[in-house]
Order: sequence, then C-alpha cells, then structure tokens
Amino acid sequence: MLALYLKFVVPDPCAGIGGCLAIWCEGQYTPPGECCPVCPCYYKGSVYKSGDHFMDDCNNCTCGFSGDVACTEKACGGSGR
Repeated sequence: MLALYLKFVVPDPCAGIGGCLAIWCEGQYTPPGECCPVCPCYYKGSVYKSGDHFMDDCNNCTCGFSGDVACTEKACGGSGR
C-alpha cells in the first residue's frame, strides 16, 4: 500500500524581503502584518507608536520608524498676558 503525505507550509510573508534597516532602540517591536522592526517614540513623557501623529501645542508631530519625532515649527499664539 502506498501512503501519500502532503505537508502544507504557510508561506512566510517576510521571505524575500531585501532586508530591514538596522535600528537600535529600547522597546523595538514589529507591528502586526509588517516584517521589519520599528522603534517607539518617547516625547515629553508620552510614548507613541511608529506612524502616530499627535499635537504639541499648535504643532503637528509624527513618530518616525527609528524613534525620531518630527514636528512643525509654527509660532503658537499666546494669551498676550
């Protein structure tokens, strides 16, 4: 009697990727559905995920994949007091 066994392998979605940029940071993680790790951003006592957009007073900020925060540099209006 001849037995036939089939093995099903779920393909690795990250196989064949040209490689990830080397990053070193505390709290490095790989987001769901992604292949390369990213760094969280630490900004004024808060933690943000890579790609998050947030406000700092009247400026728009973005958390980059390497843990860097980039913000616009608008002059915020004061109360005049």
